[in-house]
Formats: sequence, structure tokens, C-alpha cells
Amino acid sequence: MREAAIDFCKRSRLITKKTTITTAVGTSAYSLSITDLTPFRIEYIRRDTNFLDASSEAEFESESFDTNSGEASHYYLDADNQIVLGNIPDAVETLTVKASVRPADDATSVPDALYIDWRNGIAAGARAWLRENYDEWNNENEQTKDAMIFSGSIDDAASRRDRSGTRKPRRIRGHYF
Repeated sequence: MREAAIDFCKRSRLITKKTTITTAVGTSAYSLSITDLTPFRIEYIRRDTNFLDASSEAEFESESFDTNSGEASHYYLDADNQIVLGNIPDAVETLTVKASVRPADDATSVPDALYIDWRNGIAAGARAWLRENYDEWNNENEQTKDAMIFSGSIDDAASRRDRSGTRKPRRIRGHYF
């Protein structure tokens, strides 16, 4: 069940948390500590009203963000779930970070929002996995049905995220060519 909840969070990016990091002179890598949750995607990093640019490790190396010091303007999330800032900060400041999170690999519980609103979809995902991987549970029709329920729940959660939790329909503006 935990693995289905983790997969649900990763694919829907429904659960986000805001936190702050305080930079230190000469330090470019910072750990995010969010109780019982693991960050897996940075939605944004903000300094006052200015947003830092998302980047990649390769871009850091090609643009020398990893060796130049100055005001941080770019970031990426490394394999150890550390935020790496570039340029290397030359002053102490506080940055606001919004990250998509998931339950930790050793979690014994999930956030209330997952249990209250999405437990049936997550349970269907866990059943689909069992039906696919264990012969005594194998039932192709039921596995397909559970997988569709799980995917539908992920789509609904992503739609809710895109509408910022409101019940208003999404509005799409056409572009004329």
C-alpha cells in the first residue's frame, strides 16, 4: 500500500510543502527536511518576489554555476535530494522552497489528504500490483479494472492540483494561428 501511495504522489504531484532554506557563504548544496515526507520535485525556489531558474547538473557545469560565486540564480535537485544552488552563495539569505513530496520509503503512515480523499484509488493501485505480480492473486480482468481506477484517481488528483483545490472547471484559452 505504501508503494502505491508513493507512486500516486509522484505521478499526481498533489502533495506539496513549502519550507525555507538559509544559505551559507560558500555552500551550494542544501538538504530539505520535511517531516516523514521525501521531496522528489522542486516546484520553485523564490527570493522575495524573484524566482530562481530551474536547471540541470549539465547546465551548471557548462555555465560554470558550480564554480562561480555570487547571488544564487539557478538550482537543481541532485540524486541525494539536495538542492544545489548556483552561483555559489556569497551572502546569507533565506529562500522559500515549494516541493512536491511523497511518503518516505520507510513511512508507517500517509498524509491525511491521501487517506481521506484518495484511499480507494490508492488501494486499487495496490490491488492491481498484487494481481500482476502474485500468481494466487492473478486475475487479468480485475487487474485491468483496478489499474484503471488507480490511473483515474491520479488524473483526478492532478486536475485538482491544477485547479488549486477549487471545484471550478479548468479554463482553456485557444490560440489562433
